[in-house]
Amino acid sequence: MNILHLRSSEFYGGPERAILGQCKFYKKARLICASFVRPGTQSDFLARCAETGVKTVPITESFTGDFRVIGRLIDTMKADKIDLLVSHDYKANFFGRYAARRYSIKQVAHFRGRTTEDKKVLLYNKLDNYVLRNIPHVLVVSEKSREIVAAMGVDPEKITVVPNGFDLSKAAADGERNKSDNEPIVMVAAGRFSSEKGYDILIEALALIKNKLPACRVDLYGEGPEEQNLRSLVDRHGLADHVRFCGFVPDLLPIFREADLMLLPSRSEGMPNVVLEAWSQHLGVVAAAVGGLPEMIEHGQNGLLVKPEDSRDLADKIIEATTDRSRMYEYGHLGYETLVENYSFERQAVLLDQIYRRILSTE
Repeated sequence: MNILHLRSSEFYGGPERAILGQCKFYKKARLICASFVRPGTQSDFLARCAETGVKTVPITESFTGDFRVIGRLIDTMKADKIDLLVSHDYKANFFGRYAARRYSIKQVAHFRGRTTEDKKVLLYNKLDNYVLRNIPHVLVVSEKSREIVAAMGVDPEKITVVPNGFDLSKAAADGERNKSDNEPIVMVAAGRFSSEKGYDILIEALALIKNKLPACRVDLYGEGPEEQNLRSLVDRHGLADHVRFCGFVPDLLPIFREADLMLLPSRSEGMPNVVLEAWSQHLGVVAAAVGGLPEMIEHGQNGLLVKPEDSRDLADKIIEATTDRSRMYEYGHLGYETLVENYSFERQAVLLDQIYRRILSTE
């Protein structure tokens, strides 16, 4: 069985890690990764795949909407005798659908959630709703994502939940932090600086409790269109001593290993890989109850859930978590156990093999 993963991506983030994880742990097929590339540019995603021995194919395009990529995709399918196309975003879904139909192979789409940062993206999302309804099968990361995709008009019988996975070889066996009560608590938040990630909600929450917090700071890792607005919000609330902007970091695991708590104040999520990464380092999580997070986090056991877009509730949960350090660290230890039991790439590979083979066996 030859499978082509198609992702429109110039960089290497959560979805790209998920694809590469499939390539590493799914051994019952030959996997190839392709992405759209402009002349004179490189794809970090394809470069990472090539480093691990995965065959990569750059699909050359000259501009957005270059329909010539369909023919190039078909040439790739023919050359590598592709049996199944797996597409991972609206552009891959759209052009992949044309190519898969013309080459007469099956297609499955992975849906991991969406952004709504501008009108152009909103238009692309509407187009993708139509395309997804015409793709034979759609994989989603959570039951909440299943509801969202079904609401788009996709036949519920064509939707299957496949939770995200994690490479357990990168997990920390020992979760001891050995910090005294006198040391500052370090909280981290990581992700794109965009509205759906809710960093403004976090800053508002910190403003409510800045005089009540124990010695602590919040490190923000990421970059994006909202960064300047967030910096202004920090200054307006006098939080310069509590909040640091640390930029984009490609590998968060060493940071999570040294931190005391992760904060995820998102307005929307699919099933965030960043939680699995935090749990892999025995780091507890306080997160908004959006998307698939309530399916991952059992409130009061392996973390705390917060009412969506509620800065007061987030403030209260931060105080609750940081007041009792032993309990805060226990969230991380139980999160680690949840990760090992439910979210390994090995477990995901077994499920994907069953799904892919079932799709290929149907008329």
